[in-house]
Amino acid sequence: IDAKMSQPSGILEQELSCAICLQLYNDPVSLPCGHSYCLACVQTSQKSDLPGGQPRCPECRQEYDGLESLLRNFKLCGIVEGYRKAMSAGGFKMGKSVVPCDQCLDGTEPAVKTCLHCETSLCQGHLKKHQERHRSKSHALVEPLPDQDQRKCPDHRQEEYQHQLSNAQRSLYINLEPQLRQAANVTIPSLPAPQPTNTKRLRASLSTDTFRSELTQELQNLHSLMNPLDLSFNPATLHNSLILSMDLLTVKYWSGAKPSHSNGDQNERFTTAVQVMCSQGFAQGVHVWTVQLGPHCMWSVGLCYASIPRKGDHSKLGHNTLSWRLQWKNKKLTACYDSISTNVGDGSAVPPKRLEVALDYDGGSLAFYSITAKGRKLHLHTFRAAFKETVYPAFGLHSTSGESWITLMNTAI
Repeated sequence: IDAKMSQPSGILEQELSCAICLQLYNDPVSLPCGHSYCLACVQTSQKSDLPGGQPRCPECRQEYDGLESLLRNFKLCGIVEGYRKAMSAGGFKMGKSVVPCDQCLDGTEPAVKTCLHCETSLCQGHLKKHQERHRSKSHALVEPLPDQDQRKCPDHRQEEYQHQLSNAQRSLYINLEPQLRQAANVTIPSLPAPQPTNTKRLRASLSTDTFRSELTQELQNLHSLMNPLDLSFNPATLHNSLILSMDLLTVKYWSGAKPSHSNGDQNERFTTAVQVMCSQGFAQGVHVWTVQLGPHCMWSVGLCYASIPRKGDHSKLGHNTLSWRLQWKNKKLTACYDSISTNVGDGSAVPPKRLEVALDYDGGSLAFYSITAKGRKLHLHTFRAAFKETVYPAFGLHSTSGESWITLMNTAI
């Protein structure tokens, strides 16, 4: 999610934004169903409804009696105006907290500086002693920092990062040790002391499918943690029944008026299949990304070449030799390539809510995993292919409810 939206002011701005124009409410009105929109947006949306028909809410599709029946939401209008004034004045200010001196026994003296080298906050008296004691050393002093992590200097952060990475490597070995023993059928020491690894001998001893499968999943987890992708949807490929959020991270089915993100090359736009591609493509390496799926949403998640058709039945993901897709539709989970569809899973009618996609371009694999609420990863399906061109993440929506959306997470699980 956009970094701005993770801040309190960003979250509030999101809640105070109209779902039609994706901007802060302007003269908001409330529909009988409880949804609120800008008055101008409701007027535009009403024009797109069937002539002579009863106007409907753009989200839940509940009918209402027309613009004359709508009441202005004065409370929401006041909140938005207050928010605008607060942001124009420099944003929401938090009260400046007093950081106590770490050297004072009673902790009552406020700190005036924090030493990043010693990771200690100091009052005026202890700061003077600190400077006398370390006169010949270069200790970086900054304004008092209440957060312990903020006090670490870059060198210390790097040391801690290396320590955490070393612990992660040792933890990886410990977690895989039972599988390693069973797969290799050789004697492996419980936990080796840090020393140069004879990788050639290790590969020869552990060249089994079980080991490689386990290790691949662990390495994918580590890769996604250390190399989060910065994916975004490509507005030029967007079907006219879809709308994108302003940060280009969420695509949603939409029947009302839409903002124009980019006209782009109209030849890139999907005109038959309700689909969209990402702007970023891959021509080598291992890449892992995660998407959040709207509840009760029917979707397709996959991969395609830029040369995929943009119109006709063969433009659908998985219905040609230029794309691969996993699909949830009509309570069925299927995988499809070249119009050959395969049922996935045990026939469960519960769709994934979060999906991880792992691409190994050079290794020729595209794997899909369901991520449970507790973070457990369940393998769903793997395609094997010899990729020949740059491939792009691609997505489709097959339901028209307000919950029909897909969000690119861009963060590791």
